[in-house]
Parts: sequence; structure tokens; C-alpha cells
Amino acid sequence: MGKKNILPKNSLQRAEYTALLNTVKNYEERIKEIESSSYWKMYLFFTKTKLILTSDSYLKDTRWPFIQRLFFLFSKPGLMLIYKFFKQLFSILLGAINYVLGIKKDDDESGYKSFKQRRFPREVDLEAMAQNIVNFKQQPHVQIFVKVDDEDLSYLNQFLNALQNQVYQHFFVSFIVGDESDMINYVLNKTIENDFRYSIIPNNNKPELICDYALFTSLNCILRADCLYEFVNEINKSGNPQFIYTDNDFFDPLSIYETINPYFKPDWSPHTILSRNYIGNLFLVHKSTYHQVAISNLNNFYGLILEFTHKQTGIKHISKVLYHEHKEEVTIDKIHQNHIALNHYLSAHYNGAYARVSDASFGCFEPVFKAESPLVSIIIPCKNKSDILDACLQSITGISNYNNYEIIIIDNGSTEKSFFSSVAQWEYNYPDIIKSYRMDIPFNYSVLNNNAVKHAKGDFLLFLNNDTQLISENLIEELIKIAQLKNVGAVGPKLLYPNNTIQHAGIVLSLDETGAHIYSGAHKDTAGYFNNVNCLTNYSAVTGACMMIERSKFIQVGGFDENLAVDCNDIELCCKLLSKGYNNVYVPWVKMYHHECLTRGNPIISSQSMAKQSTEKQYFKHKWDELIKNDPFYSKNLTKVSKYFEINNA
Repeated sequence: MGKKNILPKNSLQRAEYTALLNTVKNYEERIKEIESSSYWKMYLFFTKTKLILTSDSYLKDTRWPFIQRLFFLFSKPGLMLIYKFFKQLFSILLGAINYVLGIKKDDDESGYKSFKQRRFPREVDLEAMAQNIVNFKQQPHVQIFVKVDDEDLSYLNQFLNALQNQVYQHFFVSFIVGDESDMINYVLNKTIENDFRYSIIPNNNKPELICDYALFTSLNCILRADCLYEFVNEINKSGNPQFIYTDNDFFDPLSIYETINPYFKPDWSPHTILSRNYIGNLFLVHKSTYHQVAISNLNNFYGLILEFTHKQTGIKHISKVLYHEHKEEVTIDKIHQNHIALNHYLSAHYNGAYARVSDASFGCFEPVFKAESPLVSIIIPCKNKSDILDACLQSITGISNYNNYEIIIIDNGSTEKSFFSSVAQWEYNYPDIIKSYRMDIPFNYSVLNNNAVKHAKGDFLLFLNNDTQLISENLIEELIKIAQLKNVGAVGPKLLYPNNTIQHAGIVLSLDETGAHIYSGAHKDTAGYFNNVNCLTNYSAVTGACMMIERSKFIQVGGFDENLAVDCNDIELCCKLLSKGYNNVYVPWVKMYHHECLTRGNPIISSQSMAKQSTEKQYFKHKWDELIKNDPFYSKNLTKVSKYFEINNA
């Protein structure tokens, strides 16, 4: 079990820890700056192109490798690579020319200004909303609980104006104020006197809820004019939702009238919330859920959210920016408060669970669940190339600190004597652990793995490509801790290319027609989109290159779909798990290297493999069309043509 990460308590240690957190934050910002540049994207594409061109995966034999590579370059897949390369190169040159000539970049490089112009409601839209309220069957009153801190008082006027401008006016406001806040109490009393809709309440007790719904927020969160209207609209569409949250953006520090950096959130993500408060500082709670939860600390919204959403039913997400937040510095005290809240929640609901403070991403946590040491069946399909398999097995037997596993090698028609010799040696040296089974069939990833499971004795299955190598010694143990949870399906770690860029950090179904790896090719330590690369995150799918799943769940969903021999088989398994109510989870604090395509080759290398890939993609799209179009863990406000979580302005 890993060492518990407890925040330092004495002032010197806290100062040092704060400095360390600021250093991490600065590195994250610097990495983001580098990765947003065209030059970095060009480097990534050049590196990937070089890997494909210098790979032996598409060579038919060892003779005349230069001639075979030359033929590939003039094939359809090769010409496609050349076209993409020169397109990227032209983009770089054009940017350099513009820089030399002094032509400024578009100040809306992110596309958010255009997005707001097209998507935010106009005055005429707000008027139409006001007229539509009479059509709502439910017109509940909302009690708005507003957390007020000393540092937020400067936003009071802006907050009050936003309330006054709400399209939906059936609300009461209760300001939550500490006893020590004499100035705040004085200002608020003068502001709200004689208005029965406004009140001031202490933050030391659970406040009385006098309405059907409670809206929790902070004074630094400025509601958009249609905010309450959209919440009530969702209530009418969904019946009686128990918990609703929404997207938000942030005020530009240089202008209180301009907002930037929108956070387009996923739908309810039960394991993402265990690593950070992705919900934010504004959410709506139904009275029945409110009354069921014991509230001890009104100041910590993260703790409230964890408790309000524990039953994981009736949770709705509105994919619209409905409030603007004045972003505050994340201090060590706020991290400490969130850490306490998360540990309190975990210990109350999961036996022996606790959370570590992440040392990879600013303000995030790593939940740790108590687990036994069950037998894990590691399944590795392969053909020839003993050196690749040797490296994989050596990393497991030599690095892993988990001992209760078996390794099942599925030999798919190998012909090389060196391969037979290598496997025989592994079986001889590890007779109780490593077994090899031969299947002389045309390559079908799904059939190979499904048959391997029949030989497996473990309660947990770890599907592994032979071109992977362990980095984290605790990988198997950490994956078990997450995979054992009742509502978890498939679990996958962070995978890196040998040049220490990202190969896998989760899969979004809506990208590249049938799913794509987010941030593939980015620096291994990139923070990603609101810390989703370095923090525990729910995705619709994780890669089969290293995927753990509880055996009973694998059997329940019918295993891999054997109609998918080459492509989409791992993603399709994840879709079946989702359809049965299991969530798939990306675990970033454990890592492996993945060389990718070393064994079977790249699917775009030949016209035959491209045709096979196309057929299987169409089959997969037909089967899971609705889920692909509306990936619940990826916002519709983000583009479907980029793996970097860019704004959708289509």
C-alpha cells in the first residue's frame, strides 16, 4: 500500500509545499504554452511520421528494406502521410512569414469569442424565455445559498446585478457568513434591509431549506441572465432531478467584462469527482436529497457535492455556460480543505479508503481503495518477434511488486524458431506462472483473447500487448484497486511512447468517427484540459493495449465482439460495459511504455488492412452510433476533429 500523502502542518513545511505547488503549476502552464504552438505540433507529426517510416512492422521480410520503404512511400497510405506532412510544414512557414511581416494573430485564437457570439442568448432570446415560463408545469422556488468570504466582497455588486437580471425570478437568497465577518455582516445588512427575499445565515449549522430546490454558489460566481431559467427548464424536462450542474467560464483578469477559458464539462463522472471538484462552485440540489445529507461544513463545496451525489441517481448536466467565475488562486489551505473533505467522504463510504495528494497535477487527488491480492491473469497475444515479448515479460517479472499473477501467452501462428525457444525458456523458468497456448487462425484479436480467458484462472483479467513495458512497479496493484469497485468496468493506465510522449490517456468516442486517444503525442506531463491527463478520469473507453477488467464483468457482457478482428474491439467492449452501468476509468499515476504496431503493423500500411479496418469501423459505428455521436464523457461544445479539447465552432 502506498504511503499516505499528508499535507505538512508546520509553517515552514507549508511554505515549502506551497512553493513546490507553485512550481508544479508554473511547469503546467509552460507545458501548455509549448504544446499550443504550431512548432510543437509539427514536431509531434514529424516524430510520428518518422516512427512509421522507420518501423519494420510493414516489411514483408528482411530483404531489401530500403526498397520496401520506397514502395510504401508511393502507395496510397504513404502519399497520405506525405500530404499531411507538407500541409503541416506549410502551416509553420506561413506562421513564420506572418511573424516576420508583423501580421498579428487572430485575438480569438481559441475560438471562444465566436462561440459566445453564436451560442450565448441575445436580448430577444431572453425575452422569449421570459414569455415561455408560463408553459412550465413546474415553477419551483429556488433558495440560493451564497457563500461569502472577505476576499469575495468586491464581487457583491456584480453578483446582485446578476440576480436582478435573472429571467426566472422565483427565488430567495441566503448569504452564508462567518461569525467573525463583521464588515460583511454590516454591508449585507445595509444592502438587503426590508427585502424579505434576502437573508443572512451563519455557516456553522445546516440551514433550513424553505423551497423545493437549493442552489449553492459563491459570491465570485456571476450568474448569466438565463441561469435559473435553464435550471428550471431542465427540471421540467427531467421530472424531478436530484442534482444539476452546468458549464462555466472565467473572467479575464485584465477585464471584468470579458470571459475566457470555458470549462465544457462531461456528464456525470463518478470517479472523476473523486480526484477533483470538476462540478465547480454552482450546483442545484432537490430538497429530498438535501434533507438526506448531514451537512457539517457549508464552506467546502467539494464535500457537499460528494455527499449530494453519493447515490448517483437523478444527476443532470446542462451543457451550457451559465455562470462566470472570478478565478482565485488555489492555495495550500484550499487543497487541504478539499483533502479533508475527500478523506472524510471516502472513509465514510468505502472501508479503508483514503486519498493521496497528487504530485503530478496541481490541486488533484488520488483515491486509494483497500484491496485484497487476487489472482490476475495477464493475457498476451503475439506472433514471432521474441525480442519484443522478452522485453515485455522481463518488465513484468523484474519490475512489478505484485506477485499473485499468471501470464497466458497466445501464440497466433508463429514460425520463428527463436520465438519458440524464448517462450520455452520462460515456461521452464516460471512453470507455475507462464503458460503458452497456440492458435493457428487468421489474426483476430477478439477470438484470441476470448479463448485465452477460457484458460485463465484469475478473478481479474489484464489484457496486454506484447509491445508494452512496465514503468510503474505498482501498476497491477493500483489497477486492481479501481477495477474492483462495483460500478467500474475497464481500467487503463497512462501509456507512453518510447520518446516519453503520450500514447494513451483515455479515449473519446466522438473523435475520429470511432474513437481517438486524447493528447496522443503530447508531453508526458501535460496537464491536459482542466487536469484530465494527470488525474483519475472517466472516459467512455480505455485502450486494450493495457486494460484490466474483473472477470465476472467481462463474462457478463459477452467478452470481445468476434466480428471485430483488428479494429475497435477494445472500444466496443468498453461500450458494452457502459451499457450495463459500468464506468470505464483512466488511471494516470501508473504507466507503461507502448511501442504501438510493432507486432501486427500499422493498419494504414496496406490497402487490404485499410479495407479491413474500414469494414470493422462501419460495423462498430452501426452498433454504437448513438453513443459515438453523444459521448457522455465529452462535451458537445468541443470539436470532434481535434484530440486537444478545442472549442466546437462548427
